[in-house]
Amino acid sequence: MEKTNIFEEYKANGLGIKKVEIDNEKLTIFWPDNREEIFYMKDLRKVAIITTDEGPFQPDLFWLMMFEFPIMVPSDETIPGSLAIADIMFELPNFHYEKFIEVIFSTSNNAFELWDRDFKITNINKN
Repeated sequence: MEKTNIFEEYKANGLGIKKVEIDNEKLTIFWPDNREEIFYMKDLRKVAIITTDEGPFQPDLFWLMMFEFPIMVPSDETIPGSLAIADIMFELPNFHYEKFIEVIFSTSNNAFELWDRDFKITNINKN
């Protein structure tokens, strides 16, 4: 029995997305078979970005959002609405902007966790 690579499975599903709509309340995924899936932002638990070495002719940056189950969406101008995901993610409290800068320069297969609902910034300065 052949092992399934979960990244490749989610990537393939993500590449099948027809359109994305996102705001502070919900993420809606539109599939080619006219199905719509709605994910509520209040249920978002974690956000990561997966980068690949497949650019620039293939999508090489994917938003991985953990709701009840993960959804992976390519950040690709050919998928209407997908580029707007960044705008909403940047508004999350304690979003890891410094790590996002690393993402921009990544040209290899890598994963970057950028936000976690339970993550708290603590001040380690004890002056």
